[in-house]
Amino acid sequence: MDEADWLTATDADKMLKQLPKLKRPLSPRKLRLFCVGCARQIFDVMEEMCRRAVELAEKYADGEATLDEMTAARNVGMRRNRSRFDIFGVIRAQKNPEGMRDYNFAKWSWEATEATTRPAKPVPGKVIQGVKMLLMILGKESLSAAPGAVAISMRDLMRGLTDSPTLSAILRDVAGNPFRPPVLEPAWQTANAVALAQTIYQQRAFDRLPILADALEEAGCTQAAMLEHCRTPGAHVRGCWVVDLVLGKT
Repeated sequence: MDEADWLTATDADKMLKQLPKLKRPLSPRKLRLFCVGCARQIFDVMEEMCRRAVELAEKYADGEATLDEMTAARNVGMRRNRSRFDIFGVIRAQKNPEGMRDYNFAKWSWEATEATTRPAKPVPGKVIQGVKMLLMILGKESLSAAPGAVAISMRDLMRGLTDSPTLSAILRDVAGNPFRPPVLEPAWQTANAVALAQTIYQQRAFDRLPILADALEEAGCTQAAMLEHCRTPGAHVRGCWVVDLVLGKT
């Protein structure tokens, strides 16, 4: 894979496997946030307990949740017998049309919930399988050996959901261009630029990325790739390489 291939690739599995060969593997944090960013694209078909598990994995990536909290959130995505997963409310809704059951995350126990939490649209079987694998992956302390499984899981998650950003676009947002590692001059990290990046990161305010580009340019930034990335519409998730660079995150 050369640079042109990377910029146009649509096979996230192949791209993930290429990164270590280019000596630019994703850090455990970035790999986890890549998973989370993809999962967030389909929150509208995920049940609350699954969204909660993804959110705890995201917090864990940034050191804001413990391993026990993350794995506990993953485990409540399983049936009580822990032998199978009950990922989407649509499954339980089919079994019990009058209502659904969900976990009370405060007490880690079952309680009745309103049927309004059911997914808004049918969920393809492959997507369900993808979430099963995703929750198992996100519940792990280390993802260092999981890139292949991550890619398979993500591919299944997006199958049939044509309105979702592609995995490859999300991966490029997180990993950047491994053929042209960016260089950030300390002078570009002005108080304004850092504050903007922090707001974008914390609030997922990716619509403010063009404003960040303006702040970087005013500070003297000459990295065309950074400015272009901020000003180009597309898939942006927490872990975006430009935001991470400004904030000093790896």
